Amino acid sequence: MSHCRDEHDHSQDGHGHGHHDHEHDHDGPERGAEESLYSRIDRDNVRCLNEREPNSGKNVIKPWNEREDTTKHVESDIDEQLIIFIPFTGSIKLKSISIKAGPGDSCPSTLKAYINRDDVDFDTVEGFTATQEWELVQSPDVVEYQTRIAKMYNENGLRSRRIML
Repeated sequence: MSHCRDEHDHSQDGHGHGHHDHEHDHDGPERGAEESLYSRIDRDNVRCLNEREPNSGKNVIKPWNEREDTTKHVESDIDEQLIIFIPFTGSIKLKSISIKAGPGDSCPSTLKAYINRDDVDFDTVEGFTATQEWELVQSPDVVEYQTRIAKMYNENGLRSRRIML
């Protein structure tokens, strides 16, 4: 919880944060909301290729407090593949991606991220190397997938401005 870092900042007196005399959760349920990039997503420009229902790709990008909501989901209209473009309002540092893939055969098994590319579509995607790839867990729960943060930066040290999943 954020209060822990504020109330227990011992950096001035040489003590680290690793040991103190009380118990609490540093990564509690509020942690996701605090670190969420939802407010940095340019939602008006999110787009999805292959979505069955218009704007369903945009609607699955939800604030932290709605992460368990299954009424907003996206399905492909043709096959199991989707491409979702997620632009941000500025540079971001992407630490993880949370996905609720759910059980069943219709859920994706792989997620590939392409950073700072606008030119990916179903005709070109196989010609590009993904910045990172994950095997997705089939679960009724939201699963958090860690990124290799160094991979999410470009050679100039700039942070990601767009991600294509």
